Amino acid sequence: MKHPDIYSATILAAFIHEIGFLPLLDSGIRGYSAEDVVDEDCRYVVFPDGTVIWHKQAIDTFIATLQHIGLERIPQVGIVHGDGYNLVSKDKRPPQPGRVWQHEVDGWYIYSNISNRDKIKDLKLISKFFKLGLKIEEGKPDIKR
Repeated sequence: MKHPDIYSATILAAFIHEIGFLPLLDSGIRGYSAEDVVDEDCRYVVFPDGTVIWHKQAIDTFIATLQHIGLERIPQVGIVHGDGYNLVSKDKRPPQPGRVWQHEVDGWYIYSNISNRDKIKDLKLISKFFKLGLKIEEGKPDIKR
Protein backbone atom coordinates (compact mmCIF):
# COMPACT_ATOMS: atom_id res chain seq x y z
CA MET A 1 0.00 0.00 0.00
CA LYS A 2 1.42 3.38 -0.97
CA HIS A 3 1.09 5.98 1.76
CA PRO A 4 0.33 9.56 0.74
CA ASP A 5 2.54 12.49 1.63
CA ILE A 6 0.91 13.95 4.72
CA TYR A 7 1.28 17.72 5.06
CA SER A 8 -1.80 18.61 7.07
CA ALA A 9 -4.28 17.33 9.61
CA THR A 10 -6.94 17.20 6.89
CA ILE A 11 -4.87 14.86 4.72
CA LEU A 12 -3.99 12.74 7.78
CA ALA A 13 -7.66 12.50 8.81
CA ALA A 14 -8.70 11.50 5.28
CA PHE A 15 -5.96 8.86 5.11
CA ILE A 16 -6.83 7.37 8.50
CA HIS A 17 -10.52 7.35 7.57
CA GLU A 18 -9.73 5.59 4.27
CA ILE A 19 -7.76 2.80 5.94
CA GLY A 20 -10.39 2.26 8.63
CA PHE A 21 -8.67 3.50 11.77
CA LEU A 22 -10.69 6.66 12.34
CA PRO A 23 -11.27 6.10 16.09
CA LEU A 24 -7.51 6.07 16.69
CA LEU A 25 -7.35 9.81 16.08
CA ASP A 26 -7.00 11.92 19.17
CA SER A 27 -7.38 15.63 19.78
CA GLY A 28 -3.62 15.99 19.30
CA ILE A 29 -4.23 16.98 15.66
CA ARG A 30 -4.33 20.76 15.54
CA GLY A 31 -7.72 22.02 14.52
CA TYR A 32 -9.54 18.73 15.19
CA SER A 33 -10.99 17.36 18.36
CA ALA A 34 -11.41 13.60 18.62
CA GLU A 35 -15.18 14.12 18.79
CA ASP A 36 -15.23 16.23 15.60
CA VAL A 37 -13.52 13.51 13.63
CA VAL A 38 -15.05 10.41 15.19
CA ASP A 39 -18.61 11.74 14.94
CA GLU A 40 -18.41 11.43 11.16
CA ASP A 41 -18.11 7.64 11.38
CA CYS A 42 -19.84 6.87 14.68
CA ARG A 43 -22.05 3.85 15.12
CA TYR A 44 -24.27 2.71 17.93
CA VAL A 45 -26.02 -0.57 18.64
CA VAL A 46 -29.69 -0.95 19.51
CA PHE A 47 -31.05 -4.15 21.06
CA PRO A 48 -34.72 -5.13 20.54
CA ASP A 49 -35.46 -4.35 24.22
CA GLY A 50 -34.44 -0.72 23.60
CA THR A 51 -30.96 -0.96 25.13
CA VAL A 52 -28.62 1.41 23.30
CA ILE A 53 -24.83 1.05 23.42
CA TRP A 54 -22.74 3.96 22.19
CA HIS A 55 -19.28 5.26 22.99
CA LYS A 56 -17.15 7.81 21.15
CA GLN A 57 -14.61 5.12 20.27
CA ALA A 58 -15.74 2.23 18.07
CA ILE A 59 -13.71 -0.28 20.08
CA ASP A 60 -15.50 0.74 23.29
CA THR A 61 -18.93 0.34 21.66
CA PHE A 62 -17.82 -3.03 20.25
CA ILE A 63 -16.57 -4.35 23.61
CA ALA A 64 -19.60 -3.07 25.54
CA THR A 65 -21.92 -4.72 23.01
CA LEU A 66 -20.08 -8.04 23.30
CA GLN A 67 -20.28 -7.79 27.11
CA HIS A 68 -24.01 -7.11 26.94
CA ILE A 69 -24.50 -10.19 24.75
CA GLY A 70 -22.28 -12.23 27.09
CA LEU A 71 -18.57 -12.78 26.42
CA GLU A 72 -18.91 -16.47 27.26
CA ARG A 73 -21.40 -16.93 24.39
CA ILE A 74 -19.31 -15.39 21.61
CA PRO A 75 -16.72 -18.19 21.07
CA GLN A 76 -19.40 -20.60 19.84
CA VAL A 77 -20.07 -18.32 16.84
CA GLY A 78 -16.61 -19.27 15.53
CA ILE A 79 -15.40 -15.86 14.33
CA VAL A 80 -11.62 -16.01 13.82
CA HIS A 81 -9.14 -13.18 13.26
CA GLY A 82 -5.38 -12.82 12.94
CA ASP A 83 -3.45 -16.05 13.10
CA GLY A 84 -6.43 -18.19 14.07
CA TYR A 85 -7.55 -16.39 17.23
CA ASN A 86 -11.22 -16.48 18.12
CA LEU A 87 -12.88 -13.08 18.40
CA VAL A 88 -13.43 -13.78 22.11
CA SER A 89 -11.41 -16.43 23.88
CA LYS A 90 -9.32 -17.30 26.91
CA ASP A 91 -6.21 -17.46 24.68
CA LYS A 92 -3.91 -14.46 24.63
CA ARG A 93 -2.02 -13.75 21.43
CA PRO A 94 1.69 -13.27 22.16
CA PRO A 95 2.49 -9.55 22.32
CA GLN A 96 4.51 -7.72 19.68
CA PRO A 97 6.12 -4.33 20.29
CA GLY A 98 3.83 -1.57 19.07
CA ARG A 99 0.80 -3.83 18.54
CA VAL A 100 -2.32 -4.28 20.59
CA TRP A 101 -3.98 -7.46 19.34
CA GLN A 102 -6.57 -7.96 22.06
CA HIS A 103 -8.28 -6.18 24.92
CA GLU A 104 -8.59 -8.14 28.15
CA VAL A 105 -12.04 -7.91 29.73
CA ASP A 106 -13.22 -9.98 32.70
CA GLY A 107 -10.64 -12.72 32.02
CA TRP A 108 -11.52 -12.90 28.30
CA TYR A 109 -9.42 -11.68 25.39
CA ILE A 110 -11.32 -9.76 22.72
CA TYR A 111 -9.54 -9.55 19.38
CA SER A 112 -9.57 -5.83 18.71
CA ASN A 113 -6.96 -5.21 16.02
CA ILE A 114 -9.58 -5.24 13.27
CA SER A 115 -11.16 -2.53 11.13
CA ASN A 116 -14.45 -0.90 12.05
CA ARG A 117 -15.99 -2.63 9.03
CA ASP A 118 -14.96 -5.98 10.50
CA LYS A 119 -16.35 -5.00 13.91
CA ILE A 120 -19.71 -4.27 12.26
CA LYS A 121 -19.57 -7.49 10.23
CA ASP A 122 -18.77 -9.48 13.40
CA LEU A 123 -21.68 -7.92 15.31
CA LYS A 124 -24.02 -8.73 12.42
CA LEU A 125 -22.82 -12.35 12.37
CA ILE A 126 -23.28 -12.64 16.14
CA SER A 127 -26.75 -11.09 15.89
CA LYS A 128 -27.74 -13.53 13.16
CA PHE A 129 -26.24 -16.54 14.98
CA PHE A 130 -28.15 -15.80 18.21
CA LYS A 131 -31.19 -14.24 16.47
CA LEU A 132 -30.68 -11.04 18.50
CA GLY A 133 -32.13 -8.55 16.05
CA LEU A 134 -29.39 -5.97 16.67
CA LYS A 135 -29.53 -2.71 14.75
CA ILE A 136 -26.25 -0.96 14.01
CA GLU A 137 -26.96 2.69 13.33
CA GLU A 138 -24.83 5.62 12.16
CA GLY A 139 -24.32 8.82 14.13
CA LYS A 140 -25.12 9.52 17.75
CA PRO A 141 -28.17 7.99 19.42
CA ASP A 142 -30.96 10.40 20.30
CA ILE A 143 -31.13 9.56 23.99
CA LYS A 144 -30.86 11.49 27.24
CA ARG A 145 -28.15 10.30 29.60
